[in-house]
Amino acid sequence: MPLSTYSSIEIAADSAPDLLPLENPFPTVLSHNDIHQNNILMRLSDNRDLLLIDNEYAGWNPMAMDIAVYINECMIDNSYPGENGVKEYIDNAMSVPECERLIKAYMRSYF
Repeated sequence: MPLSTYSSIEIAADSAPDLLPLENPFPTVLSHNDIHQNNILMRLSDNRDLLLIDNEYAGWNPMAMDIAVYINECMIDNSYPGENGVKEYIDNAMSVPECERLIKAYMRSYF
């Protein structure tokens, strides 16, 4: 099934069904809601030292919201100088195996 027809919960369930709890798989947590490469700063000397900036969209969402936003943002240029300032690059979309690896790593850190 093409990635565009999956919801983030379906991708997570397909990618790592053994990691999903039976009740409330994605509890409500504080989310950044605008997570993309321009809002993640890190030290060149230590890539584990991260700083998230641009927090004005932060709010309460299901735990998987930021990972879903990040997957979506991989194919968007927010600084495109055209009409609405945003350009989509479908060729930059993460492949299903890339999404699965990212989601599995993300979920293993919580479950």
